[in-house]
Amino acid sequence: MVEHEFLGNDSNQTGQQLSGPSSDYIIEVARSAVLPNLTYAQVLREVELADDPTYLNEFGSSLLTRFEDGPKDADVGDLDDAIAALCRASDLTPDDHKDKPRFLASISSALKARFDRLKATSDGQDAIAALRRADELAPDDEVDKPNWLNKLGMMLYIIYKQSKSLDDLEESISSFRRACELTPDGAHRASDKADHLLNLGSARYELFANTKHLKDLDDALESLCLCNVLTPADNENKRIRLFLLSQIFSIRFDHHNDTKDRDEAISMQRQAVNLSPDDHADKGQWLTELGGMIFRRFEANSDLDDLNDSIAMLEWGNNLLNDGHMTKPAYLTLLLVAFQRRYELLSDPKDLDGAVSAGRRAIALDPSGQSQHLLAGILHTRFVRTGAMEDLQEAITLSSRASELPCDRIASRVAQLTCLGLSLRLRFVHLGDPNDLELAIMILRQVCELQPTSQIIQTNIGGLLHERYERFGNVKDLEDAIAVLRRANELVSDDPVDKTTCMNNLGLSLWARFRILKEATKDLDEAADLLRQAEARIPRNSPEKSLCLHNLACIYESRFCAGGDIRDIEEAITLLEQAGKLATGDHTFEASRLAELATALHSRYRHLNDISDLSSAIASMNAAVQLTPNGRPDLANRLHNLAAFLLARFERLADEKDLKDAVSLFSRAAALTPVDHPNKKARTERANASARLLHSKQHPAGKHKEQNAPGTSKVERKAEDKCLIM
Repeated sequence: MVEHEFLGNDSNQTGQQLSGPSSDYIIEVARSAVLPNLTYAQVLREVELADDPTYLNEFGSSLLTRFEDGPKDADVGDLDDAIAALCRASDLTPDDHKDKPRFLASISSALKARFDRLKATSDGQDAIAALRRADELAPDDEVDKPNWLNKLGMMLYIIYKQSKSLDDLEESISSFRRACELTPDGAHRASDKADHLLNLGSARYELFANTKHLKDLDDALESLCLCNVLTPADNENKRIRLFLLSQIFSIRFDHHNDTKDRDEAISMQRQAVNLSPDDHADKGQWLTELGGMIFRRFEANSDLDDLNDSIAMLEWGNNLLNDGHMTKPAYLTLLLVAFQRRYELLSDPKDLDGAVSAGRRAIALDPSGQSQHLLAGILHTRFVRTGAMEDLQEAITLSSRASELPCDRIASRVAQLTCLGLSLRLRFVHLGDPNDLELAIMILRQVCELQPTSQIIQTNIGGLLHERYERFGNVKDLEDAIAVLRRANELVSDDPVDKTTCMNNLGLSLWARFRILKEATKDLDEAADLLRQAEARIPRNSPEKSLCLHNLACIYESRFCAGGDIRDIEEAITLLEQAGKLATGDHTFEASRLAELATALHSRYRHLNDISDLSSAIASMNAAVQLTPNGRPDLANRLHNLAAFLLARFERLADEKDLKDAVSLFSRAAALTPVDHPNKKARTERANASARLLHSKQHPAGKHKEQNAPGTSKVERKAEDKCLIM
């Protein structure tokens, strides 16, 4: 709040005068009495004008000035003498004298100074009483009356902060309001009126904080807006008043949910920031607060301009904040989240890098915060995009640490453990360690105990059980996965993405069961229906769209194999090509899509015998192999199938280079297949058979054998066909 000190020493007052020497002479004598450090007692004994009210008021005011200009620990003797002199001046002045209100205001100033030093409640109450009396005696056109009322409001507010009595607060508001009403409009009093309005708005907001009546909040904003209008841009207090106004607009938005209030809050904060030089100690804090406000607006309206603006403000503010600032880790974490949101919208890998950088800076400043879990999620996402194993390893380390930290919110613990479980699952997919898969299942079952009705958690468990079936071939895992996913599909979720994921995973598990039983065509039809529904629910710009199209294509391919309807394989190829157009640069997905497209093209080749399909299948599978890093379990399978396609083209065109390449690839595939893999024996035999074939071509035993052995025997080709796709 803003206080004005008027000590009543204005010698140019007009109207009734006290009898005796001139005012100028008396004031000069009073001021000269302070110089030799005369005490009030000495004045009473030695000074001829000791009973003159003007002299006593000026003497007391000069003592007060000397005390205020002195050191902070100065003795209060000057204050005591000042109060005594000022009180005597008032006592000697009749109530109808024009100077009486001034003298009372001077008493109040001295009492407040002693109250500030000694904290004696009686001084505060006496200061209030003096100002109340001055208010009663002074006419409304008294030039200083608005300032006396402002001082009265200040004292009442200070007493309210001690007593917590709303009566004191309401009287304070009344005094501030009257000060505003009595301050004339015009440039010469605009500064005073702005100060009074600031105090009135602040007190009204304090009343709202107690009563929660929205009218009090509206009144506070009305006063503060008028204060802002009267405060010029070059006023040193303009910036602080804009910040206060921004905060209260934000509070009203929280209560009214009127977006105009949110916009005003952001506008005021931005104006305040623009008025602050870069070297101001608090500019970093104000910028990060502005970035946070704009980000919350983005969360409500999804305006990309707001997201870009919030990131710019948060980056600028965090760069200005000292590392020791208590809010810096939180605002670095918010910057991480903002980068993550923009990546989800635009798929720009630079945003992932920005999020990682912000998260690492936040963790360096506060290892106990939630940044570890959030950064783990970002690293998980970046790994999915780039395949950089160090990102996945770091994500698992961070998730493990985050899950060990104290956490009093179930939702936060669920998020931490889920991220850890899914990262372990990814490491299993890429490195093939079954311990990672077992640990992931165990962790997600713990999560399910924390939130048993969560659709997405049960969906994740079902997906992991399906993957364990794929790895070890235990049909019970697949049946358990289907059962869990059916339960999950019946649950209600607030997030439509959860439902889509559940339908996708259930469809894939039913498709897997069809591949085992072959006879349960209803599983295949239900899987196709579920994947169609899931694909229709996913927005075109979502990275999940291409994955769902890929999965649906696989089901159509299986239905073609089961029923032989050429329309199914045509649809599978179309879907895989659509998925390729929507791909977001995820090398792992693109390798899988290309491998599946190669398989579909090969199937159509075998049905229609169009050699261009076989050549396209070879090109696609070769591209998939190039995108598959060493160590991936899928590499052996893709090498084997590429070899099989080349062998098929050799049988058609008799180009020995295709046979040589096939032999090399069969050998590599067999070598990379684990000893305990169910196809290890078949792949080894296929590699040996192709090598024998190449040898027979390079070292023919006779013309008759050459004519009867263009490739392999019918029995050998049948075995090859059965082993073709793994």
